[in-house]
Amino acid sequence: MELNNVDGGNRKYILVQYPEPIDSSGQAYKSGFYTIAEICKERIRKANRIISKTRAKTPELFDEPLIKTKIDGGFRSYLLDKSYFKEWQSFTGRDTSQLELRFEQSETPLVEGWKPQNLLAEILLLQGFPLDSKVRSMPEFKANEVQQVTSEFVTHPLYVCLDKKIKPETVSKLKLSSEDIFVCLDSALSDEAKVKLADQCNLKVI
Repeated sequence: MELNNVDGGNRKYILVQYPEPIDSSGQAYKSGFYTIAEICKERIRKANRIISKTRAKTPELFDEPLIKTKIDGGFRSYLLDKSYFKEWQSFTGRDTSQLELRFEQSETPLVEGWKPQNLLAEILLLQGFPLDSKVRSMPEFKANEVQQVTSEFVTHPLYVCLDKKIKPETVSKLKLSSEDIFVCLDSALSDEAKVKLADQCNLKVI
C-alpha cells in the first residue's frame, strides 16, 4: 500500500486471517472487535488513512500527476462458509414416496436463507472468475437488478440477475453475444424467455 502510494502502482495482495476470538475483558472487545480478523480489517482501514494523508502533508515528495491521482484503499473481505447449493443425498431406500419427496425438496438447488450478495461470490468461482473481478451494477436496467462481472483473466463478461422474476423488458434489453454468460434463477424466466436467451448467449440457470 505504501509503495502504491509512492509510485502510483497497482500492486495487490491477499491476506488471510483466522477469526480467533479475543479476550472479552480487553479494550478491543469493549470497542466492538470480537475476533482477530475484525481487528485486522480495522488496521487496514487505519493504515490506508495514514498512508493517504502523506501526499497532503508532503506533496514535494510526489510528482504532480501523482498528487492528483485518487488512492484506491478499498478492499474486499470474504468469510469461508458452506456452499449455498444443496448437497444431493444418495437415496438407497425402496419407498418411492420418499424418493418423490426428495425430488420435490430439490426443486430449487439453493439452501434456505441464501442471500444474493453471498451467492454472487460462489457464482464467480463456479464460472471461472477470480474474487477480485470487477462487479458493476447496470443502472440501465430499471425493472431488475443486473450486474456485470469482468476480469482481465477472462475474455468474456458474466451477467448475473438473482431476482425472483425477470421482467420481459429486461430480457428484451439484454444485448448479449454467444460468448457472454448470463446466470439467473431457473424459476425467474418464462419458457419463452429461456429459449430467447439460450439462442442469444450462454444461459446458465440455477
